[in-house]
Amino acid sequence: MSRITLSAAALSLALLATVVLAAGASSKPATSAPASKPASQPSSQSAGKWSGPVEKTMSGVPRLVMGETHYRLKAAPSAAKSVEQTLSKIGGGELTGTYEVTGTLDNSQAPKVWIVVDSIKKVQ
Repeated sequence: MSRITLSAAALSLALLATVVLAAGASSKPATSAPASKPASQPSSQSAGKWSGPVEKTMSGVPRLVMGETHYRLKAAPSAAKSVEQTLSKIGGGELTGTYEVTGTLDNSQAPKVWIVVDSIKKVQ
């Protein structure tokens, strides 16, 4: 049997490949897109529409829940005053339910992912 010596970088790459292969072999996908997301996985700074139940963080930040992902919500600078008011009420726990949000995804503050909200409306 021969002995193989790996550099730290090669070892890291080998471990990463093992984790990726193991995740692909599991019965549950490593990441699953909730039905309420667009078909393509949103990337940093992508615009779109999302819908789901809203909630507030313990510090009063409004969030939109889609599957296992909780998107923090903040009003876009160009958004109507009513958007800020709605988000403030969600953050205060005054509003609950399912909402449709139009805006831009911003994951520049990872691991926290934000949607910069242009418009928001309650889904009946």
